[in-house]
Amino acid sequence: MKKALLIGSTITLTLIVTFTLWIYWEDLFLSKNYRAHNSSTHHKRVLSKHFQKCVTLDRTPSPEYPFSGGGRVNVSQMTRMNKSHDGPLYVVNLREDDGFYLNKQPINYYGMHIRNGNFRYHQSTKPRKKWLYSFRKWLHNAPQDIKDLNPADIETESQILDQQGIHYVKFDLARQHFASKWDFIDNAIALFESLPSNTWIHFHCAGGRGRTTTLMIMYDIFRNAKTTSLDDILSHHLCLGGENIQNIHVIPDGSWSKRNLVGRFRLLETFHKYMTSPDGYPHNTWFKWLDEQGIPVEFTLS
Repeated sequence: MKKALLIGSTITLTLIVTFTLWIYWEDLFLSKNYRAHNSSTHHKRVLSKHFQKCVTLDRTPSPEYPFSGGGRVNVSQMTRMNKSHDGPLYVVNLREDDGFYLNKQPINYYGMHIRNGNFRYHQSTKPRKKWLYSFRKWLHNAPQDIKDLNPADIETESQILDQQGIHYVKFDLARQHFASKWDFIDNAIALFESLPSNTWIHFHCAGGRGRTTTLMIMYDIFRNAKTTSLDDILSHHLCLGGENIQNIHVIPDGSWSKRNLVGRFRLLETFHKYMTSPDGYPHNTWFKWLDEQGIPVEFTLS
């Protein structure tokens, strides 16, 4: 009886620890909302209405063009990727600013932010956040009290990635405007075309959802549109943990307007047509093709 109880308790404890690590692994050791072209179905889709579609979706993008995305980068993770990948690693920052890092982690990873040149810790009221911030500070030997922070230890993203031999690209996409102003596409295509063979490209914004999902899908379309439908590409990125681009319902207190939600979907829909049209890429530039199709560069919600 005691032996059975011990075995049962051990199995239960192992399952609890395994499940906890599965849920928190991303929070502790990876870029926020990290996913790659070859990732499996994300755990947040397991209990969702999309799970059945995700497990039956049979799609693997070409391994010749690896890509990934997430929130502010975990530099240790990027360094491991750079060493393990047989080719260059490019990190594309989609934010308006370069970002600040401490111990190879973005400062918000510790619940820290900068305002008027001063660093401060967030006063989170959520127990989960408090626990995570405290554990992360302990894990990476970061000061628990902001007054013990040495500003000389703070580095920018470009500085710290350059030290690791990782290529850094700044691609400023304003959160409130890029989905309705489509004039950045030719620059995005120029970036995609310039990548050396066997390049791993990693996109990131702040949270790894809106802008990151959009550019990951755009790069996927650029590489795979001629062999993959738009629906399969969008479904695949949803299953990886990205945004549901086809959901154009405004979230209360969210940062995306109806115009930008619809504009983002129309942008990717139009970009897929551009990449597959006989008179689209590479025969015409994005601007010229839009003009010939009578499509305005700036999306307006009718």
